[in-house]
Amino acid sequence: MPALSVPNTPRLEPPTPHSSSAGSSRENSPRTPTEFPSPLIQRVLRDFYEFSLPSNPSNKDMENAQQRRSHALRFLQHMAAGFSDQQLKSLKFLENFLRLRQWPADLAHKGYAPTSIKVMLLNASAFVNHFKAFHLEISGLSSNKLERILLQLRRLSRDNTRAVLSHRQRAKRKKSESLQTSTELQSFVRKAERNLPRVMDDIRTKPTSKLYRIAQGYVAGYLAVLTGHRPIVFCNITKADLLEAEKDPLGRTLVWVSTGHKTDRAFGNAHLALLPKEADWLRGLAEISSLYGGEQCPYIFQWNGKQVQKLNRMLRAAWQVAGMKGDIAFSLIRTSIAIEVSAAPASHCDHQPRTPKPLHRLSLSPYRPRNICHTRTGCWCVTACATTSPQPSGSTLMFPISVRFSA
Repeated sequence: MPALSVPNTPRLEPPTPHSSSAGSSRENSPRTPTEFPSPLIQRVLRDFYEFSLPSNPSNKDMENAQQRRSHALRFLQHMAAGFSDQQLKSLKFLENFLRLRQWPADLAHKGYAPTSIKVMLLNASAFVNHFKAFHLEISGLSSNKLERILLQLRRLSRDNTRAVLSHRQRAKRKKSESLQTSTELQSFVRKAERNLPRVMDDIRTKPTSKLYRIAQGYVAGYLAVLTGHRPIVFCNITKADLLEAEKDPLGRTLVWVSTGHKTDRAFGNAHLALLPKEADWLRGLAEISSLYGGEQCPYIFQWNGKQVQKLNRMLRAAWQVAGMKGDIAFSLIRTSIAIEVSAAPASHCDHQPRTPKPLHRLSLSPYRPRNICHTRTGCWCVTACATTSPQPSGSTLMFPISVRFSA
């Protein structure tokens, strides 16, 4: 297989402002304008976006900051309806409390879920707080008047709490009904293992976008079932990560991936311990990426030269081609694993529960068995040890397979 070349990583740029896409009922509705009529408030919105970014922002940080800005803009546009551009040069139009109280109902009518409405109310409050702290002199309102607006937003958020709880219960029930069993996930892993070499050969012979989508879905789905990682872990694997990967004494390729996720600060970077065939699959994806505009893209999972953002689409394509029934998503895989972890007995460990020991090791073969149930048993053991036994300072969890549910 040809050696990988590592292109220069592009500089992160703020994403283009866009409206939220939460809910299929709004797909045909007109897009929310991305600019506010008042240039002054537009500059404050930009400042709010930059204030929301950490010192070294990742793509996810910029996406979150852009969402906060978008929600603040949506709030301003709702409150500004019926006012002239001249009247929108300050925040005096926010004193219409009757219209403010109508905002959650207006969002619900447009198809937003109660959880999305809660986030929008929180981000609107954050924007008003930002205006109060940094731009009070141009707001046209006193500090007390802005505080009354904040009180009203907090009350609307409390009133939305019951709807949020009901929505979460419905979503959890619906999600539990669509979870895949261990047998189904095991079947998918075996089909991915069997079909991937053929799909790769077909791509090299006659490349099509459909085959490329399926290949990426097979690799990501296979690794997700075995590790429980979030899709961002696979999306962030770079060609440099593969080139710099070391091998352990068992011959596995050790790949450390920085996800930019908040769990990195608590648990460190995500970790993959790849068997030789699995590492070859990733190298194969890097090789064929040049057929799909990925020569200069640093990421393994790419589309038209850009990092993949919606890896669930690839996973679903591979799931359907494999002949599997029902829906699939990385969140469903992780939930299925988490449910089994919570129900797993601590007898899989080589020590009694709640017994502190400096090292916790799995009672497993050094190599991952073919049977997915045994592999996931290893995952259960690691989680049970980490959550039920006190850890001495400086101790290390040691296990022969790659597991990190926090990623």
